Amino acid sequence: MEIPSHQFFICVLAWVAACRASPSAIVIPPSQYFEGNDGPWSSFNVRVGSPGQDARVLVSTAAPETLVVLSEYGCSREVLEKIPSDCAVSRGNMFTPNKSSTWNELGVYGINGGGVGLEANLGYVQPAKFGLDTLGLGLVDGSSGITLENQTIGGIATASPF
Repeated sequence: MEIPSHQFFICVLAWVAACRASPSAIVIPPSQYFEGNDGPWSSFNVRVGSPGQDARVLVSTAAPETLVVLSEYGCSREVLEKIPSDCAVSRGNMFTPNKSSTWNELGVYGINGGGVGLEANLGYVQPAKFGLDTLGLGLVDGSSGITLENQTIGGIATASPF
């Protein structure tokens, strides 16, 4: 069976158009907060869980997970000797796993398993509560926001990094 030339031409045009279409960049604006007790680091807004809990995080090219501060320990006397009045805000807000309907806990592990993770070269060896959850990028919620499911989230329960 021979394909008519006009159908073949349309298929070739569609293929060429598909090959030329380049994906557009995803732009996530910084939070406009400059945080950290070791210098002004520009953080980025994310939404963790369902419904989304707002948090600010630092970008890492070394860590395969998103690290957030756990609400149950992040600003407690168990972790901090002196608790600043703006503790939750200054730590990028807190994440409460049991308020997320999509949280799937994996367990407590070190953040530098196999030397991969949060700046292993700086000596961070702390544990974190790991799980899979929904991660939204930026502050835009709903269908117009970028949302990723089953992302690895590490909940920090220590004073460092602050």
